[in-house]
Amino acid sequence: MPRLLGTRTFQARALRCSSTPAEQQLWQMLRGRQVMQAKFLEADGAPHFPRPPRDRRRDAWLAATGFAVLRFPNHEILHRPARVLDRIRRHLAAYLPAPLSLRERGWG
Repeated sequence: MPRLLGTRTFQARALRCSSTPAEQQLWQMLRGRQVMQAKFLEADGAPHFPRPPRDRRRDAWLAATGFAVLRFPNHEILHRPARVLDRIRRHLAAYLPAPLSLRERGWG
């Protein structure tokens, strides 16, 4: 049976089609759980620097629900992608639990 796509899926696809070069590059680096098996939700473009009040409220809500918000300017994503990935990895390493060993997963 084919999977039905929700409204949010269509919205996400539309946003990806209209993303900035920096957003496109960032998603290339993050998609498919390439970075420490983490899943990422959103990348905002240049209009979000400096953060408008709506973004500050959303960031506070995300933080209260357990999500982390990391912000990188476009020029850093485009010209120093390794630095951006390093900061993301360091943040994840500080907050993600250590992966289970094979024995802890019941395989050894």
